[in-house]
Amino acid sequence: MYDDLSMKKSFSTPLLLLASVTLLASCNASLDSSSSSSEQTSSSIPQPNKDIDDYLNEYTQAMKFAAMEQDLSFDAQGSALSFGFRSSEAPEEGKERTWDDLHLDTDHFGVNFAANGVGRGKDKMKASLHMPRTELRVSGNSIPSAIGSNAVIPLQMDAYFDNATLYADFSKQGLFNTVLQVALRGLSGDSTWNLVDQGHYDLSDDAFSLLTGLINAASSNTPEDRFFRLIAETDSLMIPVQSETLENGLSKMTVRIDDEASLDAYLNVFVSNVYAEIKGLVDSFKDSSSSSIDISVGLPSEEEVLARVDETIEAIDFNHFYRSVTYAAEQGVVAESFSLSVDDFDDQKTYDLLYGANGIDPFDPNDANDADRTLMVPDGKLEVSCEVARAYGRKVKCDTLSVEEKADYTDVFTFPKFQKEEA
Repeated sequence: MYDDLSMKKSFSTPLLLLASVTLLASCNASLDSSSSSSEQTSSSIPQPNKDIDDYLNEYTQAMKFAAMEQDLSFDAQGSALSFGFRSSEAPEEGKERTWDDLHLDTDHFGVNFAANGVGRGKDKMKASLHMPRTELRVSGNSIPSAIGSNAVIPLQMDAYFDNATLYADFSKQGLFNTVLQVALRGLSGDSTWNLVDQGHYDLSDDAFSLLTGLINAASSNTPEDRFFRLIAETDSLMIPVQSETLENGLSKMTVRIDDEASLDAYLNVFVSNVYAEIKGLVDSFKDSSSSSIDISVGLPSEEEVLARVDETIEAIDFNHFYRSVTYAAEQGVVAESFSLSVDDFDDQKTYDLLYGANGIDPFDPNDANDADRTLMVPDGKLEVSCEVARAYGRKVKCDTLSVEEKADYTDVFTFPKFQKEEA
């Protein structure tokens, strides 16, 4: 899709998006009238005011408790998802480029994940992930040709990890698979790659290390989680914080950001910390002679990434961001939630952010630099909210496949071969 972008720039944008998503990825009750399941059973009770350091220390202990657990699960339920973009397919020779609007939304989405034996090695670890059927509605003045005349894209998947092998079933979301295959073919330049609907993949040691790292990140069970430390490192007047003590020994802290200045202050600190961790991970793989994973992407500098953060904030009409976490030192993080709302994206600034450095003028239909590729930019309202319930210990059980069921996963998953840019 962005095949003529430099590798460094194409990596910095996903890095920024990854940082933003990571900022959202683990969360508990928004500051609106809704309440999480933990609040329904644990109302606030009067307590002497505690210093912020006390809350931070308790949170650190909760993260350490979670990090020691080899059995864990999370159940994420989203109450809203809405986003749109403007897209333009590569025009036929001699014709001008046209732009079309497309909007995707759903009223509910969910993901359930469970793992047993995390940290005991790939031969002993088991895991399961289920995404119940979600209908993603499609609207706009044009629907991409890959979708055809359909106005609804069904999403549904099941995945299992057992005896060092990942099994996945995407067969119930055929239309989405077609769209994904077309997109990845365009991004990679590998027109022969096919997405297997149902199959398996044997994980190498390096791939397993990445998988467990993703589990730790998605589960927020690493003591390195910097959510509350970031609050302490930023100006308390810029980042409004609410903290309270609940029943059953639980504490709850919430960050609320309602203006772009606060968002900029928070993301600069957050992205700096995330950047340091990603750089350390990439460097460790580069330095490992035994690594079979090709880490050939040049990481942009921290200054470049932070500049992209500022440019991104300037390109959006920000509404609000809430994030809350409920936790206890001897129970771990038990509930989280978040809500993000962006009212609109500035056309010119968004185009400049994605394509400007390459000398492309998206408003000029005769610009030869973009004549042979599909362009896509976010557009309109972006809204997402989600609540997550977490559990640890013996009560966590993941689903497994029987020997007979595994026989249905004989196809082998492959990955597209991304073409490296010529120097």
